[in-house]
Amino acid sequence: MRLQQYTGLPLSWLWRHLTFKNLVVEGRIHYDPDKPTLFISNHDCIIREGTILNSIRREQGLPNATLIAGENLSEKWYVRALLGFEQVKWVPRGPGSGLALTQLIKDELDQGIATWVAQGRGRSKDGHHETITLLLENLVAVYGSAQALFDSVVIQPYVMSVQYDPAAPLLATTGNNRPRTKEELEKARRKEGRAIAKAIYGWKGEAKAVFCRPITDVLEPRELRLALDMAIQGNYPVFDTHREAFENRAQFAEDKWREAYVVSEQFLNPRFRKQLERIPQEHRAAFVARYAIPVAERQALSPSRPSLF
Repeated sequence: MRLQQYTGLPLSWLWRHLTFKNLVVEGRIHYDPDKPTLFISNHDCIIREGTILNSIRREQGLPNATLIAGENLSEKWYVRALLGFEQVKWVPRGPGSGLALTQLIKDELDQGIATWVAQGRGRSKDGHHETITLLLENLVAVYGSAQALFDSVVIQPYVMSVQYDPAAPLLATTGNNRPRTKEELEKARRKEGRAIAKAIYGWKGEAKAVFCRPITDVLEPRELRLALDMAIQGNYPVFDTHREAFENRAQFAEDKWREAYVVSEQFLNPRFRKQLERIPQEHRAAFVARYAIPVAERQALSPSRPSLF
């Protein structure tokens, strides 16, 4: 573990400095060896949130957290390249995987190892950040009760955001239609692979990670989901790209955001505007909406936005 810790430090530093302009960290990472922490975060990228978490922990001299990820990702070399020095537990996909995932989480936490898991099964492709209730129901099930869960574990919401999402142009052109033929399925898989690789290794500009106040009240799954969503949505870091996108979309009803016409000349950020102009006209609204939705989520919670500390 220590060798993994020290070897991963220069590699994560290199990755951060090649793909980020800088990273600002807010809040305090909770660390209690007698009551290990479960970090639950947004899921804008397949593994970015978890790897940044460990990058921050290593810089503070804290041991790596175990990252929980879908087993299908282990087949992709560009994912394995970044996770080679991380402590990852791969979860098989298929029936029963939800309980298998939460049992893996419990096994790690029972050993005193901090653990990270995303709030959703797959990454957010439209910009929304909502926790899956089933994840929390399964957690309560493996611990026996909500009281036992909170007696054993610190639950800390954590959120990470970037100025530019390198995968956003590809995700905007995916659409909502499911592939029907073998050829369509293969094409969708290739596009998904390119989106994952771009999200990991593409340029992200400014970045911010926020560690929210741990949730200490004993909550049942549905109440816990609301508390997590409020923390993640309410503290989601927004950049100029998000604000400009929201200003562009705010003139339309939200259910029309993904289809209403976009005028690219309105955007002041030159990199964002150039990224937009490369996208076919019919997909530009979906691209802008992806950036706008976090601002809408955050504003919907005001003035009840939770405190960080």
